[in-house]
Amino acid sequence: MIAPVKPVSSFRSQFSAPLTGSEPLCCYYVNRTEQPQILRISNIPGYFLERVLLPGQPLMFEASREALVEIHSSEMAGAIVSDTIPCQQLQLSYEVVSSLLSCPA
Repeated sequence: MIAPVKPVSSFRSQFSAPLTGSEPLCCYYVNRTEQPQILRISNIPGYFLERVLLPGQPLMFEASREALVEIHSSEMAGAIVSDTIPCQQLQLSYEVVSSLLSCPA
């Protein structure tokens, strides 16, 4: 069974450890392929994020400026890293985040 999508206001509950240091970025990624993907951030000490994204599924998350998002796609021989994206490239603007957070639940 697929878990329901969490509301935007529950970002911070998704992480294994709180973000420290600089202000976290609000990031957005959509799986635009026809296969499931795994989104992973593991290059920040004390912080780990991993989510399976079905085709067309979006994910909004917080990450530090230094974080790198690894996108893993499945192939016949197993999962491969198909892309590595700096979180700064996935950052949403302040205006977009503000409008999303002000939407009625």
